[in-house]
Amino acid sequence: MPVTAGPNIVEDGLVFYLDSVNKDSWSGPNSNIVNSLIGSATGSIDNDTSGSFGNNNSFTFDGVDDKISIPPDPLATETRTAFTVSAWIKRANISTGLIFNNSSLYYFAWYFYSTSFRVYLYNIQITIFEQQSDLGLDNTNWNNIVMVMDTDNSIEKIYVNGILKFSDTSARSYFNNTSPLVIGEFNGDIGPVKMYSKALSSQEVKQNYNALKGRFSLT
Repeated sequence: MPVTAGPNIVEDGLVFYLDSVNKDSWSGPNSNIVNSLIGSATGSIDNDTSGSFGNNNSFTFDGVDDKISIPPDPLATETRTAFTVSAWIKRANISTGLIFNNSSLYYFAWYFYSTSFRVYLYNIQITIFEQQSDLGLDNTNWNNIVMVMDTDNSIEKIYVNGILKFSDTSARSYFNNTSPLVIGEFNGDIGPVKMYSKALSSQEVKQNYNALKGRFSLT
């Protein structure tokens, strides 16, 4: 399926693209089915999210029981030594909650804990990677958070709105598993979500940010 949610999106390595503004991805509040704009991944909206069409055409989550489930996780079809995860996010408040979660074992998770942002990559209930960082997020506005991992080159980077905010050499792989990807177990909004089977360059991260920043009133 062609990418139609925005111009100038990096397509090389793109394996999953969810965007509520695109009717091919979600037909609107009367539907509980979502589809990736790339590949064949499809999933379901659970509880109240399908009736919550947020600002800037986003999914709104109540932090209690709203979520989107994509079985299986599009990145977990094989072990990835290099990958990128990107999401447009706006928090409703400074509360704890999961943005992404792959199973109760947290094979992969993004997690808000008060003002900090945490990344988890587990392998069969053994914590192989847990990173915590205060990214200096503006919690009153939208943020495009992008995580880039490349184990072969010992690269872990986190960008916010196209700017590098965190860099480390503790990169880890995304492990193969059959668990679904769960999106949105926090209080706030999620716009476009993209997953890549490669490590995006800083130029590609910036390109994607520039392609959609106007939609979220950012410069």
